[in-house]
Amino acid sequence: MVEFDPFNPDSVPKKRTALGRFAHEGVVFHEGREGEPVVCYSGDDAQFEYIYKFVSKQKYYKATAGGHLLDEGTLYVAKFKEDGTGEWLSLKFGENGLTPENGFANQADILVNTRLAADLVGATKMDRPEWGAIDPATREVYFTLTNNSNRGGEGDRGTDAANPRGPNPHGHIIRWAEDGNEPTALSFQWNIFAFAGDTSGQDDPDSVAAGFDNNGNPLTEDNIFSSPDGLWIDKDSRVWIQMDMSESVMNTHPVYEMMGNNGMLAANPRTGEIRRFLTGPRGRRLPV
Repeated sequence: MVEFDPFNPDSVPKKRTALGRFAHEGVVFHEGREGEPVVCYSGDDAQFEYIYKFVSKQKYYKATAGGHLLDEGTLYVAKFKEDGTGEWLSLKFGENGLTPENGFANQADILVNTRLAADLVGATKMDRPEWGAIDPATREVYFTLTNNSNRGGEGDRGTDAANPRGPNPHGHIIRWAEDGNEPTALSFQWNIFAFAGDTSGQDDPDSVAAGFDNNGNPLTEDNIFSSPDGLWIDKDSRVWIQMDMSESVMNTHPVYEMMGNNGMLAANPRTGEIRRFLTGPRGRRLPV
């Protein structure tokens, strides 16, 4: 991750190496609170990769806060357990097998080879984790898992409780609450907020392509969606979901054709209801 200061044209971009090197789709922060560490999350946007949490060593104070708070701290990776609980596994030199005997000479080795470190400690391989968002009212954390056409194979490519579909053409949204509602907690409770997908759940509840809301109700033509990517939660706790189907499959591939164009939906986390808010206009591909 590299930080730019848009308010200072003379500033120099700064690498925030402590956040780890992987395909960061972004960084989502808990609201800063006086005298508490900074806590943020990142998804690694690739099939069978991970969700990470960073907890700063120094505490946040509004008067002195700055990007330097991201230079020291502990990077964790998520393990989602079958019973709906989860654990944050530290990626810290000397812990969880991250030692010279296993190929990690120091903390720099871990931060530069973050994926290998997460493999070693036994984190849960996810279906392309992309954007995250935090409910300002409850502090629950949501993450989009865009899709994974290769899920369902042998060994570590098989399905699990947090990624139960193989293959997973349309993706899903996962959420968790840190234990004690404390962002720095090392354990959490999780569930699947919604399965993206088509209307086949009306006839075949076991379909890997079917969509369901948080109450288990099949999605209809009015709220089907695929490949959730962008995510934001407003002050009233509405969850805004942006689709990101590839242009190469949109309106043409049999699995995605019924979705039409990409769009945006709004979900009510209290009732589980999902509604389509807008659909992108029909366009055309320009010649290369």
